[in-house]
Amino acid sequence: MKHQDEARRLPGLRGPELLTASFQQTPVLSSDRSESKEIAVCSWRVEIDQYRVGDMPEILIGLHTEGIVYQRTRGGWGPEHSRPGQLTLIPPGDGASYRCDGTLGVTTVHLSIPRLDNLLGQSDSKRLLESIRMRLGFKEIEFPAPHNPEKHRNPAEDVSSRL
Repeated sequence: MKHQDEARRLPGLRGPELLTASFQQTPVLSSDRSESKEIAVCSWRVEIDQYRVGDMPEILIGLHTEGIVYQRTRGGWGPEHSRPGQLTLIPPGDGASYRCDGTLGVTTVHLSIPRLDNLLGQSDSKRLLESIRMRLGFKEIEFPAPHNPEKHRNPAEDVSSRL
């Protein structure tokens, strides 16, 4: 049985690097090779039974595209799972062990804290980070609204002004 635990012992790595160490494989596709280190999108397809995702230094949102994933809880392998088409959210500082017993397909989006600060402002970013929790296998994303949504609105995205 393959069990990857190297990522847990590699402090200071970014999310894509942690997953590369955990899966012992590079992503099939990755934007991480670009110069921007504030956001990365990676597509993975690995044959693996169990793996550990070390404490994430950034927000990770994963879209499962292949395989069923179970998360290890204090009581063992929990009944909750993620199927293709569902999302997993791992906030900064969280990590977990997973089992998939075969092929895992997942596309991951890694969003750095500085990028989140730039998008929302520091106070709203801090509030968001304090409120989100790890979630496995869901379809909806619920984030608290910013205090001042007009401050973050991009006028170019206002479709009503172009009608």
